[in-house]
Amino acid sequence: MRSLLGLIFSGVLLYVAFGTGWSGDSRAERLDDLRESGVRAAGTVTAVEEVERTQRTGGRRSRRNATYTVTCPEITYRVAGEKHVLVERSDCDRLEVGDEVTVLYEEGAPYNAMLDSDRPYEEARSWDRSTWILGGAGVVFGLGSLLGIVMRVSGWRQRRSGAVAAG
Repeated sequence: MRSLLGLIFSGVLLYVAFGTGWSGDSRAERLDDLRESGVRAAGTVTAVEEVERTQRTGGRRSRRNATYTVTCPEITYRVAGEKHVLVERSDCDRLEVGDEVTVLYEEGAPYNAMLDSDRPYEEARSWDRSTWILGGAGVVFGLGSLLGIVMRVSGWRQRRSGAVAAG
């Protein structure tokens, strides 16, 4: 029973690690979907907003937090005469007030929009450390559980063959 629970736990760990979008690719996938089926609108950067970010640096013993400021664009675009505003927090420090950009939005939902940019999103990076830790733990639990099941089955066969020979 413990081996079966271990396999279930292993499956949950692997699902959380690789199947829930924690890897950061969801924003890039959403942009790809909007490029395929979304509607394009012309937008203008009307303001920039300063956003403070914190980045951890160093290893376990020398961990430090570095705080820095980025300027994120506030983009105004119109759909059917109605004005919409998008603050793009993933594509910062590149655009200035007055720049013309393209905004992608879902048809029928112009408030669900993204900046059409070739710059890779910060979130769209390869899997981070927590993903690999959870995935590694899932593999370890899975292999341990499978080993436990194999040992129980082989032990059961030996006991059964010994009982048949004795009887």
